[in-house]
Amino acid sequence: MKRRLLLLTGLLLLAVGVVSGFVPGGAVAQDQAAPEETVSPVRSVRVSEPRDFGYFPGDLIRREIYIAIDSAYKLQPASQPAAGPLDYWLDLNSVELKEAESGGVRRYRLTLDYQSFYVPLEVKRRRLPGFTLDFVAEGGEKAAAAANIPPWSFLMSPLREIEASERPDEPAGFLKPDRAPRLNDTRPWQIGLGASLTVVLLGLLLLAYHYARWPFHKRAARPFTEGARAIRIYLRKPDRPESYRGGLLALHRAFDNAAGRRLFAEDMPGFLRSHAAYAPYDAEIDRFFESSRQVFFNDDLPGAKQHMPLKAIAALGDKLGAAERRQ
Repeated sequence: MKRRLLLLTGLLLLAVGVVSGFVPGGAVAQDQAAPEETVSPVRSVRVSEPRDFGYFPGDLIRREIYIAIDSAYKLQPASQPAAGPLDYWLDLNSVELKEAESGGVRRYRLTLDYQSFYVPLEVKRRRLPGFTLDFVAEGGEKAAAAANIPPWSFLMSPLREIEASERPDEPAGFLKPDRAPRLNDTRPWQIGLGASLTVVLLGLLLLAYHYARWPFHKRAARPFTEGARAIRIYLRKPDRPESYRGGLLALHRAFDNAAGRRLFAEDMPGFLRSHAAYAPYDAEIDRFFESSRQVFFNDDLPGAKQHMPLKAIAALGDKLGAAERRQ
């Protein structure tokens, strides 16, 4: 009877302890607060993979990784893969990173170009390594973040059979014949080249004719053209007295050679009647002979220069030379 009473008393005390928050041994049961969930600053990670089959030794494989993260975080350059050999059969040829920011989100595009040199004897699966990209908050006020890029596998194919169905007589028989070169039609290029050379040749002939060069150097003389060239030489130093005298003499010699005899001012009306191409310039020709008379007969060089400067004599020579070439 006493045992039953003690058992009931113990059960009653246990029930009272549970209800009041006490546990056996005198310890107080306390509720523990659930930990707050941490929101990752990494918004999204997307990996664009190429086909995962049909690769041969030397083929290039490109992986493009797109990451969106809060604008307060920036990628740690040291965490991205470095270009160079990764394994005896795998090289990372290039690493290109592009960054853009808009709407409080920083976006990265990481482009990796791999090259495989593995030579399988049969179809084999190979794997590009994974890696982790680390991001740090600007100012260091927030915890760092990371984006895990998983490895990626692909199938490589052999270049030849393990055992040829028909063994050739010579080792060279294992090789396929060289592809014949493609013959391009070069006739349009030949026609274009011929037309271009023809145009260039005609241009050179016209220039040679214009400047009385070979083979046109024995054509009729152009005294006014040559006289205009001589006057241009004197025009380089117009202030020297001999330059003005030399310009007058050069144009005098041109008139003499054009007429085939010595010409004076009183001979000009007859000369212009027989050489009508120069008639439009009779007034300037009269000024020229008047200035020549002032220099060579009156010794009035300043007056002659004022009456017809050396530049005006050179301009007259150019006009007469142009009229001469139009004949």
